[in-house]
Amino acid sequence: MSGTHTVVVGDRGRLVVPAEVRERAGLVEGTTLVLLETPSGIVLMTRAQLRDRVRTNFQVLTSSASSLPNGAPSPPTRTPRERRGCLGPACLRQGEEGAGQAEVLLGEGASCGAANWSEVAQKVRAAGRDWHLVRALLVSYNLAVEAVIEEDAEWAAGRWRRGEGLSLADRLCLALGERLDVDVWTADTSWGSAGRVHQLR
Repeated sequence: MSGTHTVVVGDRGRLVVPAEVRERAGLVEGTTLVLLETPSGIVLMTRAQLRDRVRTNFQVLTSSASSLPNGAPSPPTRTPRERRGCLGPACLRQGEEGAGQAEVLLGEGASCGAANWSEVAQKVRAAGRDWHLVRALLVSYNLAVEAVIEEDAEWAAGRWRRGEGLSLADRLCLALGERLDVDVWTADTSWGSAGRVHQLR
């Protein structure tokens, strides 16, 4: 096993992963692979490998990252309408409580608002971590990043309460849940757990 394999791009951009690599890596038809464009070249890995790489990147930042489960627990049973939820920024950061449940929701086709996407990117970068890796992992789940529209902005402004502790991005996430008519999931206890809001723990 050399760890280096040459593959040729075929018609329609197809790549054939050598059988020995597929066997060792447990790749079967339908396995999600993530192609990363890095400054030093292209890297191809499974979503699980990318998730592990992101967690390793965060282990220096927080000891809780090392305790994230490999097998994500199932979220509470929901009707089909509720399964496509909106994730708050705390759900999207590795090392936060409820990350395993967030991964399940991501796999079911979740959304987040553009303001929350920006908040996550800012916090990852501020912690000196690799946003490129985190972004690649989130994108691999087909997470829908929804634009902030006028209706969201007005709803968020109307939701403001002095001393409540919800940021504008938090309120925009709640507004997005209202607009999309979906549950909102968070790991931030200041959001409470009434109505559409569900805490990931």
